[in-house]
Amino acid sequence: MMMIWKKAMQYGRRIVRLCGDRFLALALLAAVTAGTLLGMPVTAEADDEAVGTATVERCTFKLLQSNLAAMDAATVQKTAVYAGEPRVLNNVSVTADGNTAVLCLEAGDTVAEALATAEVTLGAADRLNVADTQYVTDGLSVEVTRVDYKEYTKTQAIAFTTEVKYTNELRQGASKVSRQGEKGVKTVTYRECIENGVVVSTVKVGEEVTKQPVAKVVLKGTKVGNVVSEAPFAIALDGAAQPLSYQKKLTGKATAYTSDRGDSGTRTSCGHRAQVGIVAVDPRVIPYGTKLWIVSEDGKWVYGYAIAGDTGGGVRSGKLLVDLYFDTYGECTKFGRRTMNVYVIG
Repeated sequence: MMMIWKKAMQYGRRIVRLCGDRFLALALLAAVTAGTLLGMPVTAEADDEAVGTATVERCTFKLLQSNLAAMDAATVQKTAVYAGEPRVLNNVSVTADGNTAVLCLEAGDTVAEALATAEVTLGAADRLNVADTQYVTDGLSVEVTRVDYKEYTKTQAIAFTTEVKYTNELRQGASKVSRQGEKGVKTVTYRECIENGVVVSTVKVGEEVTKQPVAKVVLKGTKVGNVVSEAPFAIALDGAAQPLSYQKKLTGKATAYTSDRGDSGTRTSCGHRAQVGIVAVDPRVIPYGTKLWIVSEDGKWVYGYAIAGDTGGGVRSGKLLVDLYFDTYGECTKFGRRTMNVYVIG
């Protein structure tokens, strides 16, 4: 129990009624010539028996606390008699650091004064359940939440990625790891919010990569068996030798042709040397110089990589989509006439 008297009168007498039938009388003795009672002795009485003396101060809590057990008192009532004049007293509790102090304050006291009386100091981040400028009222409970922040770091691994690269140096369906992956390392900083000794939240406030991960590299083969014309670069193909990436797909009839007696000096209509990989097209449909991949729908016939570099009557008439160059007449007759997919890849 803590009681505050903000004023004293010369030759005055204050009587505060406690719960139950007991009374606590404080005789406030004043010097005749003095204008204040601070520093003068005060006697506490219970049942007309002196139980202790102290000096008049703002708070007589220590004097009362030392004698509460003897007085068997619990709570101060709302009204006190001050020199014959009733004054309003408010019971206020202040809870901080696991302890609760019960104060008796007069109307007009603020929560800040209640904290000062209870000798409770607020930290920079501490929180009150009421404003410290609020005036106290009877039964008010002031609760102090101690708030603290703590930062710590953790080292975490960074997973590496896997890169797939296609190569025509491996048969289609084959693959191999050309470089093993390595995990990276990062330092992550976390901040904990601690209220009354309990962690209530944890947030990530920053991270720093101390080692970059190294990607794993896997090579996948694109080389197709029985390809007439190999590509000079890797082309990713599916299981039927159809390219996975292309600009346009055309489907139509294809035939085969060769130069007379395999004359290596024969030139196409565009000036290219006639050879495997040069095909005849209608330039209105497929412009000269276009890079192509030519394969049957089921993948059983793979002409492969080609460049549009020749033309002819059959393709210009629209009856053929493409005319494929082979080195020998026998290859031409074997190919004959069939439907082919012509992919524009560049």
